[in-house]
Amino acid sequence: MTRGKVIFVLIAVSVFLVWKNLSVFAHETAVLHIPPVVRSQDIFVTLWVVEDNQSLWIRAENRRRLWLDLLRDDPLVELTHSGQTITYRPTPFDDPDSQAYVDRMFREKYGRADQLRGLVMPRDSVPIRLERPQP
Repeated sequence: MTRGKVIFVLIAVSVFLVWKNLSVFAHETAVLHIPPVVRSQDIFVTLWVVEDNQSLWIRAENRRRLWLDLLRDDPLVELTHSGQTITYRPTPFDDPDSQAYVDRMFREKYGRADQLRGLVMPRDSVPIRLERPQP
């Protein structure tokens, strides 16, 4: 292995470790559970969550996330956040205004960590509003 390749690998590993530390350890995370409806297994996704006056919001960092299609197909999901597991109805908002609104909330809450994630991973996010289902 050439010296350039070794340096590249060391930098890539360092960036990855910093990103993991910022996204998992330095900030709260939530676990989204997508129960099986038409498939054979549960899906669990670790992600960040923000809140406005009316709703909780999550986002798929890019629209190629496999769980995003499942989320559109399933009527209810569970979110474990701050020690509580609550059932929600997800509503994706795939438009530029919603993207800007939710991205702004993520930047305000997570600061440089959110900016770093945007640099490390190309972002084409899909905001998802989580609402409690009506009884």
